[in-house]
Formats: sequence, structure tokens, C-alpha cells
Amino acid sequence: MSPSTFSRLSELHAELARAYAELAQQEPSSTSPEPRSVDVLRIREACTQMRWSYSWAVKHWRELGGYKDLDGGLKILASVLARHSRSDPKAPR
Repeated sequence: MSPSTFSRLSELHAELARAYAELAQQEPSSTSPEPRSVDVLRIREACTQMRWSYSWAVKHWRELGGYKDLDGGLKILASVLARHSRSDPKAPR
């Protein structure tokens, strides 16, 4: 590395440190939206709520908007579940 490159890197590092110090002294912005809680249901819970059979829901979990969590369990977001009607004609009663 040439001396001028090293000097420029040092200047940039000092400038960045000053910017971080200024940011650290500022009050947090209150304009950010409140974090929303994400309601996630296990597929069995969704079946109970929607009156689906478990076997049908497991077979159609992708179509229902479900996903496999890191633990390998089938889950569905409550907001996605709300899009489905309880009287889904495809679902066995």
C-alpha cells in the first residue's frame, strides 16, 4: 500500500468514527412504526381453528400459505390463515 493510500484510509476511518459518534449521541427516532407481533400458528392449531382435518392440511400446506419452520414443523401466519374461509369447499368436514 502506498503512503497516500494509507493516509486516505486513515482519514476515512476518522471521518467514519466521527459520524458514528454523532449518531450515538442522537435521540432515537420516534417516527419508526411500532414493531408488530407476528402471530404464527402450528398446523394443528390452524386445523382446530378452521375445522380442517389434519391430514388434509398437511397435504395442502403449500396451497394454504404454510411454511416449514427451522424446527421442521408446519406453520402458518395468522394473517394468511385469515384469508381462508372456514367453509373451504376443498376441506373435508
